[in-house]
Amino acid sequence: MNKPHKNIPKKGTHAEVKPKQVAKVKQSSISTRDINMALLAGVAAIILICFHYTLHNQFMSDWDDWIYVSKDKYIKTLTALNFHNMLFHDITLNYYHPLTMLSLAVNYQFSQLDPWGYYFTNILLHITNAVLIFYFIKTLMEAMIKVGYKAIPIIPWLVAAGTLLHGIHPMHVESVSWLAERKDVMYGVFYFAGLIMYVRYTQGTTFKWMLYLNAILAVACLLGMVALKDFSLDITHSFNLWDPLILLIPFLALVTSIVVEVKYKTTKIGLFYVAEFFLLSLFSKPMAVSFPLSILVVDILLKRDLTFFKQGKAWIYNEVSALVQLALEKWLFFVIAILSGLQSVFLEIGHNTVAFTNGYTVIQKLLIASYAFMMYTVHAFFPVNLSSFYPYPNLTTNHSLPSIYYWAPLVSAAFVFIPLYLARKDKNIFRVILFGLGFYFVNLIFILQFLSAGTTVMSDRYSYVSYFGLIFTLVYLAHWLWQKNKSYHIAIGGILLAICLTLGYMCEQRTKVWHNPETLWTDVIQKTAGEYPPMPYFNLGGYYIDSGKYDKAFVDYAILVKIGSRDPLVYRNLAMIYGMHGKFDSSLYFFSRALQYDSNDASIYTNRAITYANLGKLDLAMDDFTRAYMHDTSQYGALAHAAEIATQLKRYNDAIADYTKLIRKKPGEASYYMFRGNDYLDEGDAKIATQDYLHSLQIEPKNGECMYNMSIAYHLLKDNTHAVQYANMAQNAGYKLPDNYLNTLK
Repeated sequence: MNKPHKNIPKKGTHAEVKPKQVAKVKQSSISTRDINMALLAGVAAIILICFHYTLHNQFMSDWDDWIYVSKDKYIKTLTALNFHNMLFHDITLNYYHPLTMLSLAVNYQFSQLDPWGYYFTNILLHITNAVLIFYFIKTLMEAMIKVGYKAIPIIPWLVAAGTLLHGIHPMHVESVSWLAERKDVMYGVFYFAGLIMYVRYTQGTTFKWMLYLNAILAVACLLGMVALKDFSLDITHSFNLWDPLILLIPFLALVTSIVVEVKYKTTKIGLFYVAEFFLLSLFSKPMAVSFPLSILVVDILLKRDLTFFKQGKAWIYNEVSALVQLALEKWLFFVIAILSGLQSVFLEIGHNTVAFTNGYTVIQKLLIASYAFMMYTVHAFFPVNLSSFYPYPNLTTNHSLPSIYYWAPLVSAAFVFIPLYLARKDKNIFRVILFGLGFYFVNLIFILQFLSAGTTVMSDRYSYVSYFGLIFTLVYLAHWLWQKNKSYHIAIGGILLAICLTLGYMCEQRTKVWHNPETLWTDVIQKTAGEYPPMPYFNLGGYYIDSGKYDKAFVDYAILVKIGSRDPLVYRNLAMIYGMHGKFDSSLYFFSRALQYDSNDASIYTNRAITYANLGKLDLAMDDFTRAYMHDTSQYGALAHAAEIATQLKRYNDAIADYTKLIRKKPGEASYYMFRGNDYLDEGDAKIATQDYLHSLQIEPKNGECMYNMSIAYHLLKDNTHAVQYANMAQNAGYKLPDNYLNTLK
């Protein structure tokens, strides 16, 4: 007997239940992709608003910008030779970062020396990093669910809020608003892109699009081998390596990857693609050496270490063994990082920018490193009293550091171990915090100034990538709390809104500090009041000198003298300012002080010579001009002044000797022949004088003064025919002859 099916709706009732229509309504609503795009557009707009003042900034002419743009000859024309130098040489004598220099070269073709275009590019790159961070957070959280974390729905606006924390954090203003730090935003793009690819690689994702990118890069290498066939790279002092051989290595690697991708279709090739982005990041800034350690802490977050655990073994043994196995899996990354790190250290040593002791003991260097870590952490959450220059501490009378440095290791340890201790009962939260702190630490460890590079104990720009670890931890915990209790929703939203508004305002105000050297160094001096670090006063004084604000420069140089500066340029510039005010005795005193610290600086002798000349002490002025040339034989002007004064003092032999040296150096300079001819003439050797005048007129045929002098020489030689001829030529050239001069020749 057939029983009626209870689940079969009665005729006509199906019209009331329309599951397909309901599904269609849901599908027609705003998609997740559209929401993400809208949020990212909002993030980009807010970042642009917060950094808009940067577009009005000037170049920091005294703070590396001149090295990268204004005086860098290589970026100004895109020739094969300039490409060669940018790709294979440290053209800034700072770091090897060819991609950064290439980006500036492209900028120069559109912007020349207008700062606007360079800063706009920096902002665009910064926004690109924000977009990458958005997707990196999402990619990590999606991967975490797959490896066993609690399935927490990803809330796009919370991810966007975390992205915004990076985008408008005041500590990142230095990386965006300082042109010389283009390398920060450049390496960040490839660094975060590489990390996203690595996470997706661990999930088995393939990257078919890399096939086309590698094909383009392989063709570029091939063209490069052809274009650079006439160049050679000096690797050592003993041999040259042909540039095409250097390009042949990446060419073969790229071709191999293409063959493997097409023929074998293995997911393992994904690790090679990640390595490519690692290299691109390194070529933008050497700080990317931390990349292998970053993907190692990503492995810990994604529990890849558990795959290497062995039953019956202690946890510590298993963890260490797992980390070793994970590191061996990435041996190529570590080899590249070590080679790049060694290259950077050797370059810095060669440029005398690395200080191994800096006047501190090993223990003190450790304390300073702890202090730097502590302050980076403090500024992450309380970015107040930021500065572009954090000077090294002055030792006390008993050669000790200030007391805060002795507290720094304890505070730094508390920042690390307290969060881990509080999260110890939840293994997943523990891993999240361990990842956040680990990522933060491995991206700071190389710049904590144990081996100091530069003159600052810390720099805001070094937080650019490292702060991601802290931001991700906060975003994940916000998701966790959001799901834990609905009563937290308003608090989470309100706190994030307040933080973003505060950071946005502070960020916008911080960009104004980077407007020009005056605003920058004035801010530094205010922030370091009482410490009196020399560099800010020196740079600010130099800016005032270049701007013609000599009275303001005097104030800064006077402070430098007061704090015992031993920089000869301080005393030279102070002497010049005294000279401008007619205080020649004070001027000579400070020139003497300058020479005490550097007796080989030609500019000091040159400027003191000018002071002697103003005092009428021509013999002393001549001696100083001569010394200036002796210490720097490119100072032709100093030798010319010495010769001119020798002529005034009727020391014709000295003048002739000086002009002879100048003629050997610059045989195409007509005036040197004429002035030497004048000295021969005054000495009574009119015949030799005519020879010099003829040389001068061959170079400069319309020089009326030289023609007139030639006329005088012929007159003394009793050759009035030529004397009249040259006198008429001088007159025709526009030279005004003395009254009745022509009559005396008849």
